[in-house]
Amino acid sequence: MKKFLSALIALMMIFTLLSGAMPTQKAIADGISSYFKTTAPLGNEIFLPTDTLHITWDVEGFTGTEGKIRVLFYNGLTWSIVAQNLDLADGSYDLDLSTQTIVDPLRCRVRAGIYNPNTGAWLTWGTGKQYYDESGHFWVIAQ
Repeated sequence: MKKFLSALIALMMIFTLLSGAMPTQKAIADGISSYFKTTAPLGNEIFLPTDTLHITWDVEGFTGTEGKIRVLFYNGLTWSIVAQNLDLADGSYDLDLSTQTIVDPLRCRVRAGIYNPNTGAWLTWGTGKQYYDESGHFWVIAQ
């Protein structure tokens, strides 16, 4: 099963490269000294539906009073909030995948970022640039 999933991931990467739609892992900086970056999962990993997903991030240039961290999970069809009101300095969150409904196990990912808990809006800089980041390529949850 693992060989099949590894081959499937390789095919997904090739298709994504050829289609020009390759998502990238990025620090949201563009010359700004503050940034937010998701550091794990990076993408192309294989997880079991019973695994605990260790989500990590780096934050620079914030004092901790600008907002809180929100973590969302993409089940292959829709995004849902799995954690919010986390302190900027926390640096990680553990998500028990067995608590999530998986619609498409080949297209799961996470998004984490800084938001204003009073308004629910993502913190922004520049024109429409937001302080959140998504895990790299889609990863697989083996069924």
